[in-house]
Amino acid sequence: KVCKGGLIAIETTLDASTCANNGFAGAVVGFPGTLPPIWGPTLLLEDVKLISMSNSTSSKKEKDRSLKDVLQKSTRVRCHVGPTIVQGEVVRVSKSKRKLELALKVPVVASKGAMVAIQAKDTGGAKYSLVAHARIFGGDMCVDGVDTAATQCPPSAISVPQVTANATEILDEEEDSMDEQYRSRFLEELKLHKSQGMEKSLCDARISVPLPQTERDGGAIMRVKNFGSICRSLRRDPKHVIQYLETEGNLSCYLAAEGTAIRVKWRSPIGTFQDRFISIVKRYAKAYVVCDQCHLAQTELRKQDNGRTELLCRRCNARRFV
Repeated sequence: KVCKGGLIAIETTLDASTCANNGFAGAVVGFPGTLPPIWGPTLLLEDVKLISMSNSTSSKKEKDRSLKDVLQKSTRVRCHVGPTIVQGEVVRVSKSKRKLELALKVPVVASKGAMVAIQAKDTGGAKYSLVAHARIFGGDMCVDGVDTAATQCPPSAISVPQVTANATEILDEEEDSMDEQYRSRFLEELKLHKSQGMEKSLCDARISVPLPQTERDGGAIMRVKNFGSICRSLRRDPKHVIQYLETEGNLSCYLAAEGTAIRVKWRSPIGTFQDRFISIVKRYAKAYVVCDQCHLAQTELRKQDNGRTELLCRRCNARRFV
């Protein structure tokens, strides 16, 4: 039995990658036929009212602004519907009727008449500011849910005993069915690994970095002749590796021989350079190549919209920011 005001843990058969990075934050779950409608991609709002965030009472320009001045066509907005936050874009604005049509990037679950807080993106900036609030009155309905009156009826009017009586049988049937699916999927994957060669697959998931081939190139310059091969074994861009050598290893580096070699300023004894270079490359592989969960190297770097870089493992779908 689940009550308000606490945290619960629910075991599901969902892939862990679908809910990574709070991917299910604000999601709604319930028995079929008990959830509100699902709106998207078009959402219609009525009774749109602007919100003044200025503390100055003498700001006449702030008072005289209209709905179309704040929410123009193609303006990027962020809508807060209960615990859910969805992004979208303004399609049409009616100043006289105070209505708004939005194109959402993802669907949203809400009842008709639900309150929506609207944030608009600042012109030429990356920040969102609260500008208005409105109510949902229509749009494209992905899945037809129950109406507002049904969702607001008292608990005694809902036929709960019938659901409770059959819950044990439904769960037992679903558990047996899922066990059979897992068993079949495991046998199929095992057969596939045997046909393709499991050992070869695991070898491809690991990396073998060659030792650096170093030589003196002038008075205070060291050359790593096989730097291109090292970067290919790490499956990373040479410029990214050089950036790490400069920031974390405190080395002054630049490419040579059309990117196949690297020249490094080095004033210490020659014998200590190779050990120092190998130590920095190991730290780079641990930070930007190897997965922390499965310890394999089938990873890739992805740039996020907020400018941060994420390391994604293609083997176990683990993610972490780097």
